[in-house]
Amino acid sequence: MKSYNADILKNYLFSFLNLLLRISLNLLAIPFLSNTPEILAIYAVCISLGLFFQYTDFGFIASGRKYASEYVISREYNQQLSLLGNSFSFSFLISLMISLSLIIISFYPKIVIPDLELNHQYSYIASILLITLSLSSLIQIFSNYVVSLFEINLKKYYCDIVSISTALVSLLIFFIIDKTNQDWILKYYVSIKLLDLTYLICLIFLTKKNFKINLNELVVNFRLNKKLIKKNLKLSLTAIIISISGFIFYELDNLFLAQTTDLISISFYSIAALGPFVLKTFFGLLFSPFNSIFNYIKNKKLIYKDYFNKIVIFFFPITFVGILTVTLFSEEIIYSYVGSNYSNSIWPFIYLCLAWSFSFIIHPTGIYLFSMEFNKRLILCGLISPIVFWTLNFYYLQVHGNISIDIFCLNKMYS
Repeated sequence: MKSYNADILKNYLFSFLNLLLRISLNLLAIPFLSNTPEILAIYAVCISLGLFFQYTDFGFIASGRKYASEYVISREYNQQLSLLGNSFSFSFLISLMISLSLIIISFYPKIVIPDLELNHQYSYIASILLITLSLSSLIQIFSNYVVSLFEINLKKYYCDIVSISTALVSLLIFFIIDKTNQDWILKYYVSIKLLDLTYLICLIFLTKKNFKINLNELVVNFRLNKKLIKKNLKLSLTAIIISISGFIFYELDNLFLAQTTDLISISFYSIAALGPFVLKTFFGLLFSPFNSIFNYIKNKKLIYKDYFNKIVIFFFPITFVGILTVTLFSEEIIYSYVGSNYSNSIWPFIYLCLAWSFSFIIHPTGIYLFSMEFNKRLILCGLISPIVFWTLNFYYLQVHGNISIDIFCLNKMYS
């Protein structure tokens, strides 16, 4: 079997540098926002709405990447591009509808944050954040389309190098921007999104250089194809169910808490949720090369089994022991980051981090099941967690009349 270690290492090197900078861009702003918990809560709720765009593919992107990666060995770039373009164009149409909805909501932000009735002076911050988010997310869809071509060919490090460059510019903007005004977060956020457009332009040039694919070919292939939709449909239906389950399990937290608690409580949760956010991003990156590699070797059963076992054994200490270490120092992490005023975030932080303890087996197993198209098993695994989690939450809410952040996060850990 061909060794992919060199490509994996190059991807890891630049991906982790990029991850470090991108997480820094998110985390640097939080301590300044924490001085005004209301603005922190508004920022957290508005940005969480952007997570809707991650689930707009209805499974087509996951299946499109899977089938496109099967053409990597033969270097059939046109076939790869057709499959990816079909998947991402479908996602773009759904994203367009969500984007228009967010623009409408931006004129009435109290719809998603009822507490703005009591904090009317912050409404304009929510409105501008939502408008910027809605427009930039459409650009992000096309960027992800181009990045996927590099990713399935294990050349994503090219994209990461460009992303690192734009991230460094964003850091520079963060340090020179005047943060004494409460609307500084708007200037910072808009600046980052403008740099995302620059990132896309650079990717288009890199595609021409590495794959001899020009902008015209990227645009022409960015469309729906009935034949490809039929090919992807069965696996896409499975991925749709998994995506919806993942969305219900991971992404409704802030919206639920916005309806059942106040802005101060949401700010405590926002700090606690940074732990699993970093872990989810880190583990997603850690296991991302195997989404393609598992499809390269899926027909070589003995090699596949041996490769899978090596991955589980290798990543066990990195993930499991790493999470335990983070939880042991959770108090120090939170106090050094935002201060003792956020002591109520410590136990929720611990619960949410422990929920990721078995990632060393869950991630590779999910990739394996998807590569082998074991649809029923994937659906069963995808449905269990959200059903248990939200059943516990609504049961507790019905019995006690309210739900604390601690109980909410504990329920997530059990699920």
